Amino acid sequence: MQHPQHPQHPQHHSSVGFANGQKDFLPDNYRKHVRPKPIGGEAVDVGVGWHISRVHEVNINAMTLKLSLRPTITWHDPRINFKEDMSEDDPNELIPLSLDFLLHTWKPDLFFLDTQEVKKFRMVDEVAGLWITSNLTFYLSFQVLLILDCPMQFQAYPFDVQTCSVTMTSFEYDAEELKLSWLPQKVTHSRHLSDQLPDYQLKLSREILTEHHWCQDCIVEPSSAAQISIQLSRRFHGHIFTLFAPSVLIVAVSWASFFWPAKVIPARTGLSVTSLLTTVSMYASARASSPNTDYVKAVDVWFFACIFSNVLVLFQFGTVITLKLYQESAEKDYVTPVSAIKGASSTHSDTAGSQENIIATPPSFTNIFSPFV
Repeated sequence: MQHPQHPQHPQHHSSVGFANGQKDFLPDNYRKHVRPKPIGGEAVDVGVGWHISRVHEVNINAMTLKLSLRPTITWHDPRINFKEDMSEDDPNELIPLSLDFLLHTWKPDLFFLDTQEVKKFRMVDEVAGLWITSNLTFYLSFQVLLILDCPMQFQAYPFDVQTCSVTMTSFEYDAEELKLSWLPQKVTHSRHLSDQLPDYQLKLSREILTEHHWCQDCIVEPSSAAQISIQLSRRFHGHIFTLFAPSVLIVAVSWASFFWPAKVIPARTGLSVTSLLTTVSMYASARASSPNTDYVKAVDVWFFACIFSNVLVLFQFGTVITLKLYQESAEKDYVTPVSAIKGASSTHSDTAGSQENIIATPPSFTNIFSPFV
């Protein structure tokens, strides 16, 4: 069935009120709870199209996606007795009807899966429209605000990519009774959709038609479903300049103390401890703004490596100081007996001097860590 398209500038017809003759559109034996039955007993073809006007929010803690969407739904009902004067040159010309007409006629029971909340827009009246064509095809369009469940995984945070699915299906009718198909426009979106969220780059996947299975190995038949996926790629450039680059510089400054003399103990210790505490503080700040999970994320691994690098500096400096003290103690133990021997016997001065030249040069442990001492 060819679906009518909403014209860019439709002709203005006065909306036909239900009290002014719309009851005549329904035959006496019309039952609004019974779906139209096409010739051959086929499924009712329901065309759908969406326009995504805005993505308001991505809540990483509640794992939800909030967006404004305008669904368009069309269906054919040959039981309607529509005799309105219409142009024969354009069978897809749309004639507006009152929304009250939907209370008395059959309509697809479509809904969005995995929604926490659905709100319709209202100003003076509900932001919606109902039209009919000369071939008895209904055209319904309305504006809704959706809050969708969107399961997320943050192992790669802040380089993660999330995928949220938007799925429309029928609650009562299975795929053999009601079949969804995409209208020619399929899914459209506003031109600046990708710029509406500062933290994410948005990308819409290809529209698909699938089947929704209500449960596994159950007697309920699957229903026809229309689905798209919204890919949310986190913009990580801000994290690089506010987290990763500063932490690298702090670790580099801490390791620069390796080239300071080992004798400047307060300065080297103060610099290493300050760098360690600064890194820990940065990690606490980053963790407070990151998703709260019970598994390790990429940012956790990064800051653990930075903290471990700062701790290594303190261990290296402590090792150098210990070996330095051991060397000085060894030098003292070797030199003192020689001085005693020189004071006790001057006749062995040549021999003592020779021993001093030999003994006063103990093994230098600090040479192992050169140039870090």
